[in-house]
Amino acid sequence: MIKTPCEIIVWNFLPALRRELVKAMIKNGFKRNEIAKIFDMTESAISQYVKSKRGTNFEFDEKMKKQIEKSAIKIANSKSRETFITETHRFCSLLKKQGVFCRLHKKENPFLSGCDLYKNLD
Repeated sequence: MIKTPCEIIVWNFLPALRRELVKAMIKNGFKRNEIAKIFDMTESAISQYVKSKRGTNFEFDEKMKKQIEKSAIKIANSKSRETFITETHRFCSLLKKQGVFCRLHKKENPFLSGCDLYKNLD
């Protein structure tokens, strides 16, 4: 089945980012109900991220996990959905620039050659 760039981001990257953000926020003493409110999710969804039942189709390297932890603290301290959105976009842009999405897209769709679809995504 062909996967579009947006599908890969929505189904692989975003859940994994949420998983890492949730785990970092919990580690830093924030409560699940606070996180659920910021992320506009149920506490059950937050629990699934904590237990790694969601967001397991993408892994971040240790350097990126440290950046995610800093973002998690920033998001939690601001208690702002806008900060959550801004930080999510920042990571999406960063991984796009690093070519991570292109590599994942080519892995999912090996028949694509010379694909530059991510160059047009902002």
